[in-house]
Amino acid sequence: MPKKKTVESLQKLCLKNVAEHMECFWVKDYTTDSYLEGNHCRYTVGPFSVLADALLQELIQLLEDDQRLTSPLLCSLLQPQLTELDLSSCPNLVSRTTVHIISVRCKNLSSLVLHGCSHIPADALANLLGGLPCLLKLDISNTQCDTSVLSTIRSCCWRLRELNISGCGRLSPDSFLHLAYDSDTNSLCCPGLKRLYMEGLDPATNGEDLVWALVFMLLALPSLKCVVHDSVAEAVCLIYDQQFEGARIPPRFPSLEKLAECRRSAYSSKGRSQLILALTQIYYVPVSSVPKINAVCPSLSEICVALTENLAFNPCLLPWRHLVRLTVSCMEVQDLRELLAVTQSLGPQLQFLALDGFSLEDESSFQTLLSHCPNLQEFWVSFHSPRRDGCALQPNTEAICWDPSSLPDHSLPQLNNLTLIHSDVENALPLKHAVLLRQCLISLLRHSPNLESLCLASLPFSLDDVFQTVLAPPGTSLLHLCKLSLVEAEVSSPTIGLLLSSKNELACLELDTCLNISETEYSELLRKVSEKRLDVHVSWK
Repeated sequence: MPKKKTVESLQKLCLKNVAEHMECFWVKDYTTDSYLEGNHCRYTVGPFSVLADALLQELIQLLEDDQRLTSPLLCSLLQPQLTELDLSSCPNLVSRTTVHIISVRCKNLSSLVLHGCSHIPADALANLLGGLPCLLKLDISNTQCDTSVLSTIRSCCWRLRELNISGCGRLSPDSFLHLAYDSDTNSLCCPGLKRLYMEGLDPATNGEDLVWALVFMLLALPSLKCVVHDSVAEAVCLIYDQQFEGARIPPRFPSLEKLAECRRSAYSSKGRSQLILALTQIYYVPVSSVPKINAVCPSLSEICVALTENLAFNPCLLPWRHLVRLTVSCMEVQDLRELLAVTQSLGPQLQFLALDGFSLEDESSFQTLLSHCPNLQEFWVSFHSPRRDGCALQPNTEAICWDPSSLPDHSLPQLNNLTLIHSDVENALPLKHAVLLRQCLISLLRHSPNLESLCLASLPFSLDDVFQTVLAPPGTSLLHLCKLSLVEAEVSSPTIGLLLSSKNELACLELDTCLNISETEYSELLRKVSEKRLDVHVSWK
C-alpha cells in the first residue's frame, strides 16, 4: 500500500508560515521599486540573512509553487549564503535589476540556472557572470547570451565544469571559438569544462561553419566529456580524418592543424599517432560513423546510434570496454533479431538500454535479448508488430492458453526503471507474440526486486491478469514501486484497487487514456485515496 500522508515537519510548517506572510509582513518595508533600484539594497540586512542556504532555496521553491513569488520577494531572498540558485520556473521575474542584486550579494554561487530568463540583456548577463568566480554549473539556455557573454565566461569562470547554452539564438559559429580561446592573450581557456549543451540554436548557425567550430572546441577543451549537439559525430569524424583544409577559422585564432598537433604531442611519447578525445558520451551517431567514433573516443560510456535500413549494427564495431549506456534508434523499422549479436557481445556490461523502431518478427527475440543483459538498471523499449513483405501480420484469434508454470525466469535484480511501449497500435501483435511478451513482462515484474518506475503503454493484452499474477500471495513483488504509468492500457478499476492495497511505495499513478476506467470509477478511486490518506497522486484523462 502507498505510504500514508504524514504530518509535515515543524521546519516545513514554519517555512510555509513565513511564505504565507512575506508580502504583508516580512518584507513590507522594502518592496518598493526605489529600494530595488538603489545601491543601498546590497547593504540591507533583513530577516532572511541568517537563514541557511538550504532553507533559503526551499523558501524560494515554496513561494514559486504557491505562485506567491514577486520580484521584491525574490530579491529579499538573494543572500550571500546561497550556493545554488535556480530561477528557471520564474523567468518573468528576472530582470536587469535582479541579476545586479545577484552579482553583488551572491558571490558564493556554485550553481546558477537561468533557463528561459530572456529579459536579461546580454550586457547585464555578462556583468553578472564576471562576478561569479565560484561557478561550477551554469545554465543560460534560451537567454540573450551572445559572444560577449561567452567571452566573459572564458575569462572569469575558470572553475566551470558544466555549461548549457542551448536555444541561444544570438550565438554564431565564431562565438564558440571565444569560449575556448582568448585571442588577446593567445591562450586556451576553460580547461576544466566537462559538459557542454548547445542544442536548438538558430538555424543560421547550423551549417559547415558550426561543424568546424565544434572541431575547434573538441580540440581546444581537453576535459570535455560530453557535448550535446547533433553535429558532434560529424566533427569527431573530421578529427579522425585529420583533413582540416576546408575549415574557415578567423586569423586571430589558432588553426585546427595547430590545435591537433598540440593534442597529438601529448600522445607522441606513447607511440600514438591517432588523435584521442576524452569524450565519454556522444549522441546522434549514424551507424556508418561508429568505427571512426570508436577510434577517436575509446573511453565512451554512453552512445546513441541511429540505424539505417541498409546498414547493420556490427558488434565488432563496438569494442568499448567502458560502454554501459546504449541507445539504438531505427530510421526505418528493423527486425529486433538484427541487434541480438550486439547485445550478446555488450549485454553483460550494459546498465542502460533504450531501443526504438524495432519489430518483433520472431516471438522469442525479446526473451533472447533479456537473457543477454542481466545487469540492466534502466530498460526502455518501443516496439512494432511484425511485418511480412511490408504488410502487417493478421492477428490470430485463437484462445490464449495461460500456463503460469511455463513462465521463463528473466531475473534483472538491479532493474529500477522499465518502459515498454507498443508504438504500432494500428497493427495487432500476433497471438503467440503477445503471449510470450506477457510472460516476459510477468517474469520481469516478479524477479526485479528493485523496480521503482514502471511505464506500460498501449500493450496489446490486458494488464489485469499480469498484475493479479504478479501480486498473488505471498506478494513479494513491486515492493519498491514509486511510479506507475499505464497509458492506453487495458486495465480495470479492481486491478488499480489491488495495486493500492498491495505493499509498495506508490507516489504517482498515471491512468491516462485507460478506456476501461470510467470517470465515475476515477472519482471513487480519488475518494478512497483521500479517505485512507494515501500519499499518492492519481491522474486520469
